[in-house]
Amino acid sequence: MFNNISYGVGQDGKTAEFPGAFVVKSFTLTNNRNKSTDIQKLIKNFTITEEIFSPTLVLHLQIIDNINLFEDYGLCGQEILEFTILKRDLGSKIEKEISLRFVTKEYPSFSRDSEKYDIQYYDIIAISELTYYSSLTKISRSVTGHTADNIKNIFVEDLSISKDRFIITGEPSTNFTGVLPINTPIKNAQWLVNHTYDQHGSPFILFQTILNKVQLSSISSLISDSTNPIYKTFVYRRDYQETPGGASGFQELTHRILGISSNLKLDKINQARQGAFASETRYVDIANKNITTRSFNHSTESSKALSLGKGKNYSGDFGVVKNGAALTLNDMTSAKINYVYTNPSSYGFSSENSNFALSESQHKAQSVIGNLQNESHDIIVYGDFALNVGRKINIDIPKAINYYNQQKFREPGGSGANLNDSSFSGKYLVFKASHRFEEGLYTTQLTIGRDSA
Repeated sequence: MFNNISYGVGQDGKTAEFPGAFVVKSFTLTNNRNKSTDIQKLIKNFTITEEIFSPTLVLHLQIIDNINLFEDYGLCGQEILEFTILKRDLGSKIEKEISLRFVTKEYPSFSRDSEKYDIQYYDIIAISELTYYSSLTKISRSVTGHTADNIKNIFVEDLSISKDRFIITGEPSTNFTGVLPINTPIKNAQWLVNHTYDQHGSPFILFQTILNKVQLSSISSLISDSTNPIYKTFVYRRDYQETPGGASGFQELTHRILGISSNLKLDKINQARQGAFASETRYVDIANKNITTRSFNHSTESSKALSLGKGKNYSGDFGVVKNGAALTLNDMTSAKINYVYTNPSSYGFSSENSNFALSESQHKAQSVIGNLQNESHDIIVYGDFALNVGRKINIDIPKAINYYNQQKFREPGGSGANLNDSSFSGKYLVFKASHRFEEGLYTTQLTIGRDSA
């Protein structure tokens, strides 16, 4: 079962002597009768997941119940789960702490032990409190002004989060005057996010992190080294350079990749259908009753500022022969067809409403998102509260050559070739971070992605 203090914690009960150590200060369950109990010793493991395209945190617990908790506390899907976790790295005086509150959503599995008849197992799925509240309420009102301001107002006014918990990075330039339909606060906020761009056409995304922050960020601000510098470089190797047991050895371990498995994707058909390489946008002008079209070509219209690498992850020469001619990915505009409905007569012939931004930027935004998911990896590292979605990291993966050949590169007169595999090493954006606490060990599993090497 779970322990309050994991192995690897120093005598002071706080200092982590290896990177995966942590301390749970409290973990309470409160039932619908406002009766609370500490459930630490009943937890087999728990995981907190954050995703870059979702403003929702999800908590997954596995419970081993041998004290009849389910019956005695009347568990029914209306429970509050609160916990505080502490981490202080070896050689540091800074105490890192997260305190989060979740509401139970469901109990997806339940079983009894086939040999130990006094033990039962069940899982609990819980979601962040603001998401739970949003799911059960509706809003509708007229709004005007910057879409980013309206999104922030939804979270501050309708979901009651403090202004300092809502962070905006990038420079949103989209305006919107209109009426939000009857929908949940988060869905209305997400609709506005899908109509929010900066002046260069970069789309925005909305997400929540375990640091208890909600963040609205442009893709360009997450890619830029000036606004989002590389948080850390992680390496995949077996040898060590620092002496174990000290602060320098501790830091070396924090940069280690413990495991890697990848869905490389490289699925050009799926990317093309998302509008990554080419698309056609049809503008339906309601006021003037006409339709115009424009074609998008990533090869000629892409921006290096919206790429983590060289800006191109495909060949512009490779094509599929049709009627005797080779069609490249940039030629296949019908792979993704967009419709944008405009009405220049609305709101005093204003040309700066959200549909104007949509007509100017939607095709670019789809291309950016489609390309960013070109290559994907899942890596496991030691746990870090600050290793969140939206972070930019660097990974070093060695070439797939045996030890003898690696040594030849290092010999005098050798090739001097880079031992890192350039196909997989380099900058990545964190799309998903699953913070897992199990058997006294805290690890973070990351799903990372990028457009090109």
